Amino acid sequence: MALVLQLLGTKYSNASFAALVNSLNPIVIMIMAAVFLHEQFTFQKGAGLFLGIIGVYFIIGGVHGSDMMTGIILSLISVLIWSYVSIIIRKIGHSYHPLIITAWSMGVALVCTLPASAIELAHTPVTWDSTVVLSLLYMAVMCTCVAHLLWNESLSLAEAGTCSAFYPVQPLTAAVLGILFLGESVTLSFWTGSALILIGVMLCLVHLDRSSRAGKKLRASSHHPS
Repeated sequence: MALVLQLLGTKYSNASFAALVNSLNPIVIMIMAAVFLHEQFTFQKGAGLFLGIIGVYFIIGGVHGSDMMTGIILSLISVLIWSYVSIIIRKIGHSYHPLIITAWSMGVALVCTLPASAIELAHTPVTWDSTVVLSLLYMAVMCTCVAHLLWNESLSLAEAGTCSAFYPVQPLTAAVLGILFLGESVTLSFWTGSALILIGVMLCLVHLDRSSRAGKKLRASSHHPS
């Protein structure tokens, strides 16, 4: 549902604005993680996410257009749903293997989306050539199954707020691939946004490293009673 609303939000607004709204995911995830999972909200996390979102704004070149309220609302609902799902996965990640969680979520999604897909295909015929088939296979395997499995695995290993810090890397990766494969130009805003995103991620990784070392010290002290 979150992905469907995200696509509809892009359709009824524009790609740049939808990308900016979707970049709010880490902030919402961090807030929900603090409320529902009692994860600590640190200065490093907050500063890292702020720099990452500013970097996204630089890379996508701002937002343009008007009369996009429907797209804005759909994108915001998508952000809320996906963030809450991430919190749930983090919560049950210690009880169920990420592969099991991914398989069940893919199965439920398949049942829910097949009727809508059949209706859309009936109204919008598709020319099935090798390019379309390979593209669909890539999106199904890599962009859906593998991506969701890795995300679920990450949530089982690290805090939801820490995992969310990597969201701003998505538009950065898209921009790099556009430069490499589509010959898109490199601008000053791209380098500025890239630097901000990388600095933001590094700040969150510093927090993760400190938390990991603190946890190891706590476990070590518990095994050596005085």
